[in-house]
Amino acid sequence: MQTGTHKKTFDAFAARLNEVCADMGLPEHGRQSRLARLLGVTQGSTRKWLTGIGYPEMEKIVHICEWSGVNV
Repeated sequence: MQTGTHKKTFDAFAARLNEVCADMGLPEHGRQSRLARLLGVTQGSTRKWLTGIGYPEMEKIVHICEWSGVNV
């Protein structure tokens, strides 16, 4: 179960990830699967990240930042 602090962190990460995906041209429809293919993870993982259920390990965060040109 998520604590209030974790929920805020997950939600903030999800909001920023969705913003970055939109900036990179990933449409909302199909975003989970496209992002999963780009990062070499499951669609279930990207669903969690994009909806605020969880966030990735630092290695994947770095990969997302490199792909999008965003600083860590």
